[in-house]
Amino acid sequence: MADNELRMIVLTGATGKSRTELLNGVEHLVVPVVALMEGVIHPVNAKAPEFVSGKVLQQAAHTWNGRPLVLGHPDIDGVKVSANSPRILEKKGSATISDTT
Repeated sequence: MADNELRMIVLTGATGKSRTELLNGVEHLVVPVVALMEGVIHPVNAKAPEFVSGKVLQQAAHTWNGRPLVLGHPDIDGVKVSANSPRILEKKGSATISDTT
């Protein structure tokens, strides 16, 4: 994204006030969110919905640090793929998840 390009972001999951912080000398937008809560979800790579407990979410929260944030789940030829590949990040990446608890 060019330095002067504007982008509108709707923060429906925001749980706190957004702010800017410096990371490696670059200003970033920081938005506290609740990304997932205990309940039944249907992961894109699963055949059926599944229950995810709060305990499991708490134990796994740290594994989301460093993961890319994309708008819409990426796919190649209709098959859902990870957003961790450089090719996908270049096209769809917009942020990174950090400081999960």
